[in-house]
Amino acid sequence: LGTVYVMDSVNDRVMRWHKGAQQGTKIVNGRGVGREVDQLCCAMGLSFDCEGNLYVADCGNGRILRFSLESNV
Repeated sequence: LGTVYVMDSVNDRVMRWHKGAQQGTKIVNGRGVGREVDQLCCAMGLSFDCEGNLYVADCGNGRILRFSLESNV
């Protein structure tokens, strides 16, 4: 659909690039490893549903996180 999402496990974040963008933006994390709702630890995958939600497998914290992409995560 013109937007690329990347799970950056090394930096514990999710990045997004809109079509034609020269630079991506952090949409999840960027504050370092942790257990807060916007922090990840050894995240290993991402998925989407038909309602515009992003799911992140946060393996280091043993959880699945849900983020609404429509609300400018």
